[in-house]
Amino acid sequence: HKIEGKGYFSVMTSEGVRYSRDGSLSLNSEGVLTNKYGAPVLGEKGNIFLRGQSFEVNRRGEVYQGDELVDRILLYDFKENKALEKVGGNMYFYGGPEEDRSLVKNPIVSQGQLEGSNVNAIKNMTALILAHRSYEAYQKAVSNYDSMMDKSSNSIGEVRA
Repeated sequence: HKIEGKGYFSVMTSEGVRYSRDGSLSLNSEGVLTNKYGAPVLGEKGNIFLRGQSFEVNRRGEVYQGDELVDRILLYDFKENKALEKVGGNMYFYGGPEEDRSLVKNPIVSQGQLEGSNVNAIKNMTALILAHRSYEAYQKAVSNYDSMMDKSSNSIGEVRA
């Protein structure tokens, strides 16, 4: 599930509530909607319990099983994202004032999509290697040119008797 625009899923961990934009959600063996690390995703009623594996999340974050509204996923926004502290597992801790944390009024959640990184690691690593090798080649060319200039200025102008 992908959050379009602002907002963070709230999840319950053993250390308390944490926030994440990671929308890899699934059901655990007890029927609780969890993130990929097993932390329950919080809804308006607390943990979101589902019967069976089939469920749907609409664009407003409402979780349906068949025609029945089960719960609505809580999505929070923060006055200053700088107040969020990375704690690992794509999760953040918020220790700021409560008045700076608010529910997203009109969330847009896309089921079947995940928010991805804006960096392609393999492409960038390949470009870095190419740039490094090009630098080495230019460095050798300049060194060879310097060596030729040294020979031309010291050897060619030398008078032999």
